Amino acid sequence: MALSSEGILVEETDLVNNACVVIVTYNHEEYIEECLERVLANDPGDVIVVDSTSTDGTIATVEREFPDVDVIECEKNVGYGSGNNLGMEQVEAEYVVVLNPDTRLGDDCLNRLLRPLTESERLITTPKILTYDGECINTIGITTHFSGLSSTRGFEKDPDTYSQEDVLTGVSGVCFATTTEVYRELGGFDDEIFLYMDDVELSWKAAAADVEIRYVPTATVLHDYPGANLDAGKLFHLERGRYLILRKYLGAKGAALVLPSLLVTEILTWGYAILQGPAGVRAKVRAIIDAFSTSVTPVEVDVRELVEQLDDQIPAEELPISPVFRGVIRLANKCYRSNISLLCK
Repeated sequence: MALSSEGILVEETDLVNNACVVIVTYNHEEYIEECLERVLANDPGDVIVVDSTSTDGTIATVEREFPDVDVIECEKNVGYGSGNNLGMEQVEAEYVVVLNPDTRLGDDCLNRLLRPLTESERLITTPKILTYDGECINTIGITTHFSGLSSTRGFEKDPDTYSQEDVLTGVSGVCFATTTEVYRELGGFDDEIFLYMDDVELSWKAAAADVEIRYVPTATVLHDYPGANLDAGKLFHLERGRYLILRKYLGAKGAALVLPSLLVTEILTWGYAILQGPAGVRAKVRAIIDAFSTSVTPVEVDVRELVEQLDDQIPAEELPISPVFRGVIRLANKCYRSNISLLCK
């Protein structure tokens, strides 16, 4: 037995029955059947598939094999975050689970993710996300650095590690659960962020609204992670999203407070872009131009309090980078720590 978010004692099976799983797809024909089979084996109340104009057989497979799954077909590719927001407009259940289509849920995963939500009204839960073969960790939530940078947590570590519940600074968009009320209160994902940084922005939003992110190690998800390679196309989306987040939450006054750290981050990101050659430099320039020409709605927040809730270190030892670049990040971390010490003392 457990208490619902409304304080009503319910059977744990009813938690799952009162949850809706939202899955955004785009040409995921090779994954969607197995993904939905595993989702339905967890017995949720509803499943919504939002398709962003797939050109393969994704929708045909869903409609043929899973007639009870609700399908929303977009008129254009709206991106991951906006797709989830569209799906949320149709959710009537008390709980919602956001899930990537290239995943397989572990046994009893949904129930284990939802159970902590009965203990707190302001909570997001995220599972242990393993690689598709289950041989190592893909990510344990994400690190959410106050400079806007982010990274996976526990990447390529043994799947038996990270076995304790923990409070995190960032939630992975691969899979998380919360109440429908909290999702809507937060405003969901930022529609201006097409992909990659959508979960980072949501994590900042949760921090600003005092919504806790909790890691649930007993809930497991297998994810077909494409790897940590960062090409120019991905660099553009990451940097564009980072600048939008900084503009939205820090503004000019807040940025001035952490200016030394932001300058250090610019050195790091420009250095990486240059190492990618002309395509990397063009991606970085495009990201700056696009992000600063896009309208944002500033969030009223105490910057000092917000920064204290985010990560102040980049986990150099966990990143798949060269020893030289790892040393550069260690040096950058000293600058970040000094900036935060002065800001928050």
